[in-house]
Amino acid sequence: MSETKHTPTPWACDYEDQDHTGIGIADDEMLIALVAPKGGPDELDKANAEFICLAANCHDELVGMVECAIAAMDGEWGGDSQIVQRFIAQLAKIKA
Repeated sequence: MSETKHTPTPWACDYEDQDHTGIGIADDEMLIALVAPKGGPDELDKANAEFICLAANCHDELVGMVECAIAAMDGEWGGDSQIVQRFIAQLAKIKA
């Protein structure tokens, strides 16, 4: 069974009209999602769209950094350390 992957990053909030703020692939015409499709976007909707793009664009780097931190701490403190276990648990959430 194969897992469906998300649309490749980087994402950008590069579409807006009176009714929508759109999230799409940076430097592409592909629209991924619309934010506030009814009633038009307000400042909160625009901020939420920007936050979604930021989170998506930083995700892979964040996963890699947490994996490196786990490896470094595991070597220093051992895998049974409470802090190492907390990082492992957080990594599972990030990758879910």
